[in-house]
Amino acid sequence: MTGNEMDIRTVKREALPQLSSIAIDESQSPDDRAASFFRQLGGRLCYADDEMVISFGYADTDVKLTNKLAMYASSLG
Repeated sequence: MTGNEMDIRTVKREALPQLSSIAIDESQSPDDRAASFFRQLGGRLCYADDEMVISFGYADTDVKLTNKLAMYASSLG
């Protein structure tokens, strides 16, 4: 299930991994850190952060996240 298909209003928060339980080895490369993060999510595209459910998805595009964030930041003013 992708983040775009998930309804966070109906997901069982207690069944999700807590962000505080995810350990990231900062000595690893960025790609390895991202892979470790997703592996620890257990294939889900959402997690719990205390009382909040965080869901994310991805777009089928060739634009890198860094470029998208830069475009967003420049649009803020």
